[in-house]
Amino acid sequence: MKLLVLTAIVAVVASNPLTGNAKWPWQVGKEYVYDVNSYTWTKFDNSNSNGNAFKSQFVIRVQALGHLLAKLQNPLYAQIQGVLDINEVPSDLKYESVPKIDEVFEIFVDGGRVLSLKVPSGLSSANENILKGLISALQVDLSTFGHVDNFPNSFDKKTFQGLFKKSEADVTGDCETLYSISPISVEVRRGLQSFAEDPIEITKSKNYDSCKKRVGLGFGVPEGAVWNGLAYENDERQLIKHTSESRIHAGKQGTIYKSETLDTVFVNPLLFGKQKAEVYSYVGLVLSSVETTGNTEWEKPEEIRVVNSLLSSDGAEIFFKVSPENIVNAQKVLQEITPLLQDPSNLPKTEFLSKFNVLVRFIMFMNSEQLTQMTDGIEVARTSNNAAKNKMWAIYRDAVAQAGTVAAFKEIKSWILTKKIQGEEAAEVIASVPSSLDYSDKEIANEFFELAFNPKVVEQRYLNTSALLAATKFIRSGNENHFVVEKVIPRLASELKKAIEEDNSSKAQVYIRTLGNLAHPDILKVFAPYFEGQVTVTKYLRTQMVISLKTLANKKDEYVRAVLFSILRNTAEPYEVRVAAALNIFLAFPTSEMMQIMAHMTNDDPSVQVRGVIATSISFAANLKDPRFAQLAKTAQAVSSIVSKEKFGYRASADSIIDDYTSNDDLAHFRELSFIGSADSATPKYHRTALRLRGNGLTEEDWMSWSVSDVQNLIYSVLDLMVADQYIQPDLKFSAEKVAKELNIKREHDPIEGAFFIDNLNQQRLFTFGPKDLRSLLSEYFGKVSGLFSGNVNQFTKVIIAKQVVVTFPLAAGLPFVYVYSEPTLFNIDSVASRGKGSPFNFDVKFTYSRNLDGSVGFLDTFSGVYASSGVINKLQYFIPAKFIVTPTLYANVDLKFEIELPEKDANLIHMSVFPYTSLQKLHSALAVSEDPSTKVIKRSTTVLDTDINIGESAGVSLNLKGHSYSNDFKKNIFASDILTNVRNLLYQNDIACTHFDLKYVAKDTKNKKIASTVLFETLFEHAGDDELKPAGYLTDLIGNSVNRRKKLADQAASGIEYAKVRIADFSVVFDGENKKEFVLTSALATNPLDNNVQAIVYANGCVPINAVFKIVKPKTIPLNFEKALKNEIKVEYEVDFKYGNSDNIVFKGIGERSKEYTERLSNDPLAKKCLQETSNKNFYQKDCHKMIIKAHAPDYFKGTVTYKDVNPVLLNATYRIYNIFKHFTTWEEDEDLLKATEDGKVEIEAQAFYYDNYINYKFNTKYGEFRMNNVEGRSYYPYAMAIYTPITHWERSYNWFTGYQHLPFCTVDDNKIWTFSGRSYDYSLTGSWHVAMVDESGENGNKLVILVKRPGDNHEEVYVSYTTKSGYYVEIQINSKTYEVTSNAKQVAENAVTTYFDEIFKVPLVEYYYSIEDDYQVYSLNNGAIRFIYDDHRLVIFSDDHRSTTRGLCGQSTSQPSDDYMTPYGLVDLPEYYGASFSLEDEESDPKTVELKKEAKLKAYQPVTDYTNILRSDDEWSKIKNESIKEL
Repeated sequence: MKLLVLTAIVAVVASNPLTGNAKWPWQVGKEYVYDVNSYTWTKFDNSNSNGNAFKSQFVIRVQALGHLLAKLQNPLYAQIQGVLDINEVPSDLKYESVPKIDEVFEIFVDGGRVLSLKVPSGLSSANENILKGLISALQVDLSTFGHVDNFPNSFDKKTFQGLFKKSEADVTGDCETLYSISPISVEVRRGLQSFAEDPIEITKSKNYDSCKKRVGLGFGVPEGAVWNGLAYENDERQLIKHTSESRIHAGKQGTIYKSETLDTVFVNPLLFGKQKAEVYSYVGLVLSSVETTGNTEWEKPEEIRVVNSLLSSDGAEIFFKVSPENIVNAQKVLQEITPLLQDPSNLPKTEFLSKFNVLVRFIMFMNSEQLTQMTDGIEVARTSNNAAKNKMWAIYRDAVAQAGTVAAFKEIKSWILTKKIQGEEAAEVIASVPSSLDYSDKEIANEFFELAFNPKVVEQRYLNTSALLAATKFIRSGNENHFVVEKVIPRLASELKKAIEEDNSSKAQVYIRTLGNLAHPDILKVFAPYFEGQVTVTKYLRTQMVISLKTLANKKDEYVRAVLFSILRNTAEPYEVRVAAALNIFLAFPTSEMMQIMAHMTNDDPSVQVRGVIATSISFAANLKDPRFAQLAKTAQAVSSIVSKEKFGYRASADSIIDDYTSNDDLAHFRELSFIGSADSATPKYHRTALRLRGNGLTEEDWMSWSVSDVQNLIYSVLDLMVADQYIQPDLKFSAEKVAKELNIKREHDPIEGAFFIDNLNQQRLFTFGPKDLRSLLSEYFGKVSGLFSGNVNQFTKVIIAKQVVVTFPLAAGLPFVYVYSEPTLFNIDSVASRGKGSPFNFDVKFTYSRNLDGSVGFLDTFSGVYASSGVINKLQYFIPAKFIVTPTLYANVDLKFEIELPEKDANLIHMSVFPYTSLQKLHSALAVSEDPSTKVIKRSTTVLDTDINIGESAGVSLNLKGHSYSNDFKKNIFASDILTNVRNLLYQNDIACTHFDLKYVAKDTKNKKIASTVLFETLFEHAGDDELKPAGYLTDLIGNSVNRRKKLADQAASGIEYAKVRIADFSVVFDGENKKEFVLTSALATNPLDNNVQAIVYANGCVPINAVFKIVKPKTIPLNFEKALKNEIKVEYEVDFKYGNSDNIVFKGIGERSKEYTERLSNDPLAKKCLQETSNKNFYQKDCHKMIIKAHAPDYFKGTVTYKDVNPVLLNATYRIYNIFKHFTTWEEDEDLLKATEDGKVEIEAQAFYYDNYINYKFNTKYGEFRMNNVEGRSYYPYAMAIYTPITHWERSYNWFTGYQHLPFCTVDDNKIWTFSGRSYDYSLTGSWHVAMVDESGENGNKLVILVKRPGDNHEEVYVSYTTKSGYYVEIQINSKTYEVTSNAKQVAENAVTTYFDEIFKVPLVEYYYSIEDDYQVYSLNNGAIRFIYDDHRLVIFSDDHRSTTRGLCGQSTSQPSDDYMTPYGLVDLPEYYGASFSLEDEESDPKTVELKKEAKLKAYQPVTDYTNILRSDDEWSKIKNESIKEL
């Protein structure tokens, strides 16, 4: 019995097909014949398919265990262009035989796993991959070899069912493969061969995320874009989705009856978007017979080579075929495209940029010898005086720069070292190399780095910097960490040290930036001595070191994050250094703990600049939507409630980061605007702009920055070099120099250093300067400008591939998938400019900007040498051909004349097109894809938009806008978002479809080819107007003489206003020619601060004359007392008379007044209570009172009536458009009552503003009934804008609200309190000593100033002002309670209502002043309003945006930083009485107590100290812990 059981077990085991793994699935002595059908094709949205079909018989003989012979019989190939369905393959395909693929080869297996091949030596790599694709389809390995441990693998040999994962190599890669083995249904069995025995189904799915060895290439792929797997992480984007699945039907005894593999690839041709191009590769094998091997022996090849795996062969010869034809083809293309630049308006039509890509491709195929030969052939063009030949050289030069091969790099290196290219030209070329060079190893990196330090490079300005940037950028892209640490960083660190020792700021900045370019943590060690103060450098250079950490911060490096946070937290550091750290730490994604601390810093940090940048950064970061920023957004959202609600002005540092993400597929952008605010200028010390589009990676972006150590010092240093001072030394009672000397004011400036950096169009450029470079830079600049206006022809041609992506990998059929994307961009300028002495500027310019977004998706059909592709080309071009004559005038009274002469030839000014296509183009074709006969344009059934309109006919200019689009983008309003999004939506389609638009200038239909434009601003003083203000329409026929038109408008505007000041703006455009047309717009505004009437006239004439008359009667103004202002009645009368063409006049009359309800709310305002408390202490104009006084002058209730007869339809349409625009920007509730109608020809309007609740209710009564708009959204600045208040304008008050009162800050010397420009409030009472409110003797603002105040008695204050201008004028003002005296050497142009002295060099009022007798206050304006002050015998209020950071005195330094207003000439003082007394002058009338306080202040004053940040050092205890942690790792 035991023997029977044992025998049965042995029999079962022996019969199991998996017992001997080496026998399954191939049986020795058998010959398997498979029918092969393989299809590979590509398609795009709404397109047919392009591809190929391959069929053959694949015969396999099993010679012995693990040894197979195989060959193809009758291999045939056909191209496909049309509709393709795997189940219904077109029957009319024209098959051709495939040569050199049907020889016998050997396969070595271990069971179902392929080990190696022996193939004929003459078999091409391409055909080898075809065979590998077929063998891969038959590979079925059910053994445990290569199994993946972290998967619940299972397989039962008895039932032939299981699920397991293993690493398996096939033609597409050695990757994890999921096997699923299961029985099949009757329906599936019915479809198999009749001889199929006991079949099962095996499915295989490849995971390209996890591969032991990938086969493929990805060059230029944006960081975070996934092309070889699936994008799982937040910081990843799916660029290419590649899947491969196989379904195999096999018998349990081992025979494979059928195998089907389908490889699919989806990718948008233009990198990202919802519409995907599709590539499919299908390999099908069906067993037709299994027979015993016959006696006929197959003839084996004599020479063979061993192939060790199924992985796809390199096949580089397919792509890079070096042959003599490369030079011929490149020369042919170059000679073809060079003449195209002679007609730049038609470049899109002639496919210039597409052919440039072809030229680049041919150069890529060249070796060094061929490139040298090619260069020698074009050498004559480089030095030729012929413009066309110069352009040929420029095109060739740029094509070599974009080729990206080692041969191209060495050729460029040779050009530089032999000085074939040098200076700026060489800099532009070398800047393109790191982004195009697709070969990164230590040897090339070292060669590049050494080139940057070659003496021939170092000696050339611009080239030296660009070469270093290019080298470090290239090195960063590689993985040569040891090389970077051992050679690159030490060399750059040494050069930085040397530059600092030599006090060469310009060089030091270069080395700082290039170190940052490496983005390696070891650069922190280089910067440590400078951060920690061990080596003294300027504040500017330390700031630049922090800024240069941006690239490393983008990598989310934890060490740089810690360093940045340490610097930010050190309040003893200069604010510039701290703000730079704040800007970069948000790129590094601060931890939640860091974010919480930073949120609290917005409330209590002593620096307003630091508070501002952190607050704005957190608020913007919290609103980011892109999953890439999910971590940053969440940590920011968690602390948003802690962030200060303080309003930071535009002078404060800020970081604005915004994205418009909706989905991974949608077109989106991320933009950053960052500033380090300046204490002395509205222009920031550092500005950074960055933009990331869909083609950018996670941390890649186009960005630019500028930085300067001292903005104001730079501006006025440049002006000093350009314009000679004309200061005079008038006999002043108190000159600025005298006062500054007595106070011992010493000026210390940071050295003038600066830089401009741009990383755009795949190029990095850096321009730096230091204190020693300013004069030479200006000299060089003016030399170049002078050269431009020499009358010679200037030309500039530059072609750049701004973005280039290449991805290739094998498909299941063994054919290479290829994805290519590029953005070739052309800048072409041809100009002639001239200017004689005192004559206008003459420009004859042809400017061309052209760019393509060119993407193609497909595969290389190696049977025929064809690239089967689906693609999209998005074209954009701007072309400006014109002659300009510009006659500028300087200073305040602008009189600018601008003339344009239009060309005599037709020109395509703007071209925009989108060209989706499919193609079967020869790989080495010299044609652009659109020129290839095989290319088919993809068009939909109907267009969405068609247009053919003429523009400019009314002006005698013919512009034709013609085009069409099939894109659904044009079904919606593409201008419904912000400006950046609107531009993006116009240039990049979301719905890719055939589109073509041209805006053409048609010369023969243009009757007027000369355009003359005038812009004039003029001010008249004490202008005597007409006796009576006439209705609209009184002024007619004012075309032509501009002087006459301006006079008539000024006369009318000043009607009834005595001694009016009239401001005139005059714009005119004349289209001169056969059909002369003139368009004018002139306005005149008449005012007198002592007259309540304000009147304005607007006159416009073009196609239809338009005339409008405005009159406003203002209420009395109470500028300095809130209590009185609240009691003062506010009632404004408005009158508008409007006439359009020949229509009857439309007249509006109305009033605006302050309601009782609003007055009550004003009196109950918490700020009002604070103001009244201050007032009770005799301080009438501190900040709270300033706000309340302005709001008290704002009317909130408005009522008026419009009367009309017939309204022109044009006006009705315009009104409706305005209504829609208004509706787009705000919200409201609508209501109507048709029973409340007015008589025809009358509209009653009523509006009630609720300023405290931020909404307005409107009511319109018309002949159709009453229409109400309730709860119309308002803004908090409305009362400031609507107020009737002097001496600051509506615009200035509104902007002050937006900017935290930094646009036009004020200083108040009140009874016993001072409010400084920067916002410090301190207790101090004036005495009989003269106190300096403001003094600026530096002249850095262009002018010198002294304002002194003293209070000899309790009830009166005296003021002294002296002001000296750069133009040589001065004014001296002495004011006391009884008299005022003004002396000046300027011309007095008005002496009645508003006394005015005029600066005749700068064409502005030097001083204007008037005295309001009724309310007993005086108003003064210096230098056209640069400094304004009000004096009422008790207090002085000064408004000024000038003298930022250069003024000293009671009013502080005007830096926007209140803490600066503790600094006296002797140092910092803490007590306000010390601060006030420090700015007192000593004479025989000085107050003794003030003199004593001043002496005490000198003794108590102390100097500020900078404590540097320790970034890397630790004591012994912490160093030990750190070292132990490293050992554990």
